[in-house]
Amino acid sequence: MRDYRITIRSTVDGETNEIITFGSVNKEYGSTYVSYFDDETQSPTRIVIGIDNVSIIREGEISSVLTFEEGKTTDSAIRTAYGDIPLTLQTVGVGSMEWEGGVGVNLDYVTDFGGETSRFAISVKAEKIN
Repeated sequence: MRDYRITIRSTVDGETNEIITFGSVNKEYGSTYVSYFDDETQSPTRIVIGIDNVSIIREGEISSVLTFEEGKTTDSAIRTAYGDIPLTLQTVGVGSMEWEGGVGVNLDYVTDFGGETSRFAISVKAEKIN
């Protein structure tokens, strides 16, 4: 069910982009799940908000599971038809909030992708559609 308006604002190395899409929000096993279909990559995406971490799971032609935990560095990979591309995430900050009819996530992190680093700030806001 697509009963939430989802606004995703990302800033990469100082350049900001915003997309609006529609999806759902569910709670299971102590976590909150924000699910939507990424129009840009044509892939289903889930954001899992846990007690002390946030994961972004993308499935499709290019798949990844990125986990963010404040102050930690994690190794991950982006899966493509040509093989896995290694990626290191250094999480600077993670924040989440819930309110009646909505949920939000803020991520601040640095990626190391084959020796090239980039700084990301991502804000996701899911609001119930009346």
